[in-house]
Amino acid sequence: MVDDFIFSFILKKLKFSFNIFFILMLLIFILNRNYLLSYFLGYLIGVFNFVVLSLGTNYIISKGIKHSKIIQFIFFTMRIIFIALILASAVKDGYNVFILFIGFLTINISLKIGSLIDCRREGQYGKE
Repeated sequence: MVDDFIFSFILKKLKFSFNIFFILMLLIFILNRNYLLSYFLGYLIGVFNFVVLSLGTNYIISKGIKHSKIIQFIFFTMRIIFIALILASAVKDGYNVFILFIGFLTINISLKIGSLIDCRREGQYGKE
């Protein structure tokens, strides 16, 4: 069971990520419409990766698992294998690799931008 904090955290980050995704999707639409599907697929893979990482970490913390490093490594390996299979299949089907990875990294970039904005809003940025 996902606790409310993790669920609200995931939704908040995905909402901000979707805003970045939408802006980049418009930019790709203007530049080259052929890349829209590649970007969208990459973004979906990135969202899947983020959600599974968040839920896996929540599971390890909430259950108080003794061998958490091993379990986290297993979750990591499963995620990477799954993502690699999807990406390999997509590249084989003719999707643009560069645009796939831009879509995949969109959620990571939006998490960093969102964290920077949150730190600046709370006045914690630059105080060390």
